Order: sequence, then structure tokens, then C-alpha cells
Amino acid sequence: MYNLNDTDENELRAERKSLTVGRFSAIARPIVTSNGTSLVNEANFKPLDDIADTMEIYERRTDGGQRYFVVKYGMLVVAVIMALEIQKELVSELEDLAACCRVVYAYQNKEMKQSYE
Repeated sequence: MYNLNDTDENELRAERKSLTVGRFSAIARPIVTSNGTSLVNEANFKPLDDIADTMEIYERRTDGGQRYFVVKYGMLVVAVIMALEIQKELVSELEDLAACCRVVYAYQNKEMKQSYE
């Protein structure tokens, strides 16, 4: 069961990262807590654009352990956002992308270092 109350003694403060991940027609945004990272559908934040600078996000869990997020404006819950299920294929694609970025980054730094010598 989801707790829609304004407070939950077990909630954890969450951080909405600036990076987004696009796959197929969906755009996902990482939400990070001390329990790890979840992805949420970026479209879920669209109705909250007018409070984006002041809203706070908290992770909560159902009694069964399902992760979900509440968005608060001040002390009041104004939205509930479900975490997306992260598929193994997405993890593999992100690992491949990170590996490619590391190679390019290393090459760029080597080039920059050589240009200063």
C-alpha cells in the first residue's frame, strides 16, 4: 500500500539528477537516494514544472518493498511517481556507452596534454 500522507518516518531524501536517458520513445531521469538509483519517466515531472525549483523528492517503500517517490512542495505531498523497472538490456547499453565515453575522454585528455607540451 502506498503512503500518501505528508510525512513518513522511513522516507529518504532523493536527488533528481540532471542527466536523462532516452530509449525508444521514453526519457528517463535518474533519482538517487542512499539506497541507490532508480529511473522515473521524465514526463511525470511535466505537470510540476512551475514548482521544479522548490520541490523536494523523497523515496518511500510499500510494505512489500516496492520503491516509489513522493514529490513535496513545502511540507505537502503533491505527486507520487513510480520507479521504472530497469531491464538488463538497458544496463548493458549504459555500460557500453560509459566504456566508449571513457575511451574518448582519455583520448581527449591525452591530446590536450600533448598540445601543452
